[in-house]
Order: sequence, then C-alpha cells, then structure tokens
Amino acid sequence: MGFPENVLAKGEKVERDLHPHWLTVVVPTIFGLLLAAACIAIAVVTPDDTTGNRIQWAAVIVLVVVAVPAVVVPYLRWRTTHYVITSHRVMVRRGILTKNGKDITLSKIAAAVTATVPAARATARAPASPTARAPGPTTRRSSVRAAGTLATGPAWPRSGRAGRGTSRTGTARPDGIRDGC
Repeated sequence: MGFPENVLAKGEKVERDLHPHWLTVVVPTIFGLLLAAACIAIAVVTPDDTTGNRIQWAAVIVLVVVAVPAVVVPYLRWRTTHYVITSHRVMVRRGILTKNGKDITLSKIAAAVTATVPAARATARAPASPTARAPGPTTRRSSVRAAGTLATGPAWPRSGRAGRGTSRTGTARPDGIRDGC
C-alpha cells in the first residue's frame, strides 16, 4: 500500500515511500516462533486429562499475553512507520492507533554529513548503488535539523544554565561555544 495521495500538495509527487529496515522485526519474529514452539511442545508433552488441559490453556494464555506486546506490536510499529520523500519535502509518519507526523521542506535541509573511520575506508569496497551503504557499523551519520543546523557531536546542554563553554557537569566544550543561544 502506497502513501495516501490526499496529503500531498498540488504538483507534489512521491519519490520514495520507505519503512524501517526489515531487520528491525527479525528478533521479535524469532522470539514469537520460539514462543509458539514452546507452546506446541507443552501441548504435545502434557497428558490428555484435566490437569494437562489446564496446563495447555495456561501455555496458550501466556503465549497470547507475551506475544502481543513482544511480537505483534513491533511488527505493527514497523508497518505503520513511513519515511516519505516527495518532490517538496521529507515526511515521517508513525503510529498504530494515533498517527504522528513530522514534515520538513527540502529547502530547509542544508546538508547531510557522513563520517567514516579511516580503517573502514581502506577496507570497505565502494557501494554498488547510491543508496547502498558500506558494510558494517563503521559509518556514523549526523542528524540533519531544520534551518541547516547539524548535530554531529555529543549532545551539549541547550538550556544555557551552565557557564559559557561548559556542560552541566562543568566540563569544558572543545569549541568553547554554548549551544541554544
């Protein structure tokens, strides 16, 4: 199912409609399969009398009570999260029952900065396509904020309550500038 066209402006078209990577639901799926296998094993092993039936029903109840928050909710969260890139903006839509969304126009995005450690550049092969990534967790992407400001380093205090060039713990920032002014 594609992104609904009724939220687009006139002349705007969807370039990409993406979900989070499918690997985000692998662990919940494996956990659900193991939970179901344990429930089936309990049903096979228990005797076919009143006590065995009670144990089987208890196993099914535990399966349902544990599987819904641990398996079904992550899957629904994955399916209902949309990252949409249009010709005018980038949108993020999330929510199972209540939909939340964030939009940022393309004119507000100044840059996307990536940094790769030197060892990874030397050993990594070139990506096969513009959307492919180098293998492994060697690439760190900074977040792009509105109005062209980038967040690449540690999260320094934004309140300004600490002194100039210091964090709340009193350590000096490397650049000596206080954020959030």
